[in-house]
Amino acid sequence: MFKLDFSERLTGSHTLSQEDKTFLKKLEEGVHQRSDGHYEMPLPLRDDMPSLPNNKSLALRRLHKLGQRFEDDMKYRDDYTTFMNEIIAKGYVEEVLQEEASYNDGNVWYIPHHGVYHPKKPDKVCVVFNCSADYKRKSFNKYLLTSPDLTNGHVGVLCHFRRDPVAFTCDLGAMFHQFKVDNRH
Repeated sequence: MFKLDFSERLTGSHTLSQEDKTFLKKLEEGVHQRSDGHYEMPLPLRDDMPSLPNNKSLALRRLHKLGQRFEDDMKYRDDYTTFMNEIIAKGYVEEVLQEEASYNDGNVWYIPHHGVYHPKKPDKVCVVFNCSADYKRKSFNKYLLTSPDLTNGHVGVLCHFRRDPVAFTCDLGAMFHQFKVDNRH
């Protein structure tokens, strides 16, 4: 009965674009739980095997700038190093072998990263993996399908809190780091 008061209830009339449908189909078919408990998914690429320009020079330039910032700001360096050591220790990232790193076959893309501080959390650096970094007028994001908007509206979320006497929330910290990417990607 509470749901009837609000227009945000699900009516099934939400339309999806062809790209949205392709995105959902790729994930439906490709997402699975591994034996270690983590989920693995394919990258939602527009084309199954896109030809990517080797952006190693861009990544090295960004890495050099990051190194310069480390020299100028010891707190930033320490916070950044702590974050990187944590994601390595937790198995969220893995070392790429030298022979894999030197591929130049159109299947390699380096994702530059940098750290930012949130004004409300000045002691914690947030490392941003920049898939929109532009190289020769291309970015990795341009090769990926965009996901449909599947988030609930604020009014709908707040109204759901009226239904039951107890409400639960959670913090999804490091959630995206825990998804594994299919080896072919």
